[in-house]
Amino acid sequence: MKKLLPLAFLLFALCSYAFANDSIRYERTLGDTAYAHCDFKSAVEHYTKAIALNPTDTESYYYRAGAKAMLEDYKGSIEDYDVVIKMRPAFPGGYFGRAHAKVMLKMLDEAYADYEAAIKVDDKSWRTFYNYSRALSMGKKYDEPMVQINKAIKLSPREYKCYYLRGHVFYDMDKMKEAMNDYNKTVDLNPQYTDGYAARSDIYMRSNDFKSAIIENQKILQIDPKNMKASNNVGFSDIELGKFDDAIAVFRKLITNYPNDPFAHNNLGFAYFKAGLKTEAKEQINKSLSIDSTNSYAYRNLALIAISENNMTAACENIHKSLDLGFTKTWFSNEVEELKKKYCQH
Repeated sequence: MKKLLPLAFLLFALCSYAFANDSIRYERTLGDTAYAHCDFKSAVEHYTKAIALNPTDTESYYYRAGAKAMLEDYKGSIEDYDVVIKMRPAFPGGYFGRAHAKVMLKMLDEAYADYEAAIKVDDKSWRTFYNYSRALSMGKKYDEPMVQINKAIKLSPREYKCYYLRGHVFYDMDKMKEAMNDYNKTVDLNPQYTDGYAARSDIYMRSNDFKSAIIENQKILQIDPKNMKASNNVGFSDIELGKFDDAIAVFRKLITNYPNDPFAHNNLGFAYFKAGLKTEAKEQINKSLSIDSTNSYAYRNLALIAISENNMTAACENIHKSLDLGFTKTWFSNEVEELKKKYCQH
């Protein structure tokens, strides 16, 4: 009987270990399912239960870190990645994930170090070089992101996102021809990627080629009929081409899709103003301000209308409101500071 006792304890220990492992796998599976359904709060809860059952369960720390990042708990995410890296220093995913969280917290130098660490462990992942390049671009270091994105393209020459990102790097360096070549490559590889057409549109609009810009944005609208930016770009391009009726039609349709969007109403008001329909313009711009009283562009447009009516008191009031609300110059707009100097210095 005494000889059977050690065996019984051994069997009990084995059964307990198997039960614990099953429980960990069960909680992790529930966490994975919740994550897949974008229920990141529940995912964190299940991964936390798995960790409670086994504090050395690296996978649960790793996936919980990802779920925390999706909940914008970047500090908590970094803490979990710290544990992953400590337990598995040769696993590149820990450094990669922690780098992303640090980028989101604008801890760029520390993020760069983590990308370098991930590459040291695994220099065959195009995604690491791609995201490293994106992070470097945020720091306005254009030569360095070019080096990293070229490495990503070498590893994955048919990945459209890499050409799109390199196009942005060229764009920021004011190399429009090279940027356009990469945006062309982007849409060649993925004709459904609307951001590629939008990027080409930005270059055309920057060079005042509004007809080409309209063509690009119409391609976007064929893929995504309710794309707000594309509709706005078509409308403003129509205005620049003097096609005010077309612009009005575009912005009316945009309001049908987004009836409570303040910018849609403001843009329709601007189109009415350019067409000489000031009563309709004021109605739409005031509608915009009734939805969002902080819309600096609406006050700018009211100032333009007041100037056209030679009402300098109202013009200057709206110019000052626009500036107080942080108006910034856009490609299609008059600079409010210039309006202030011209009309409000007396």
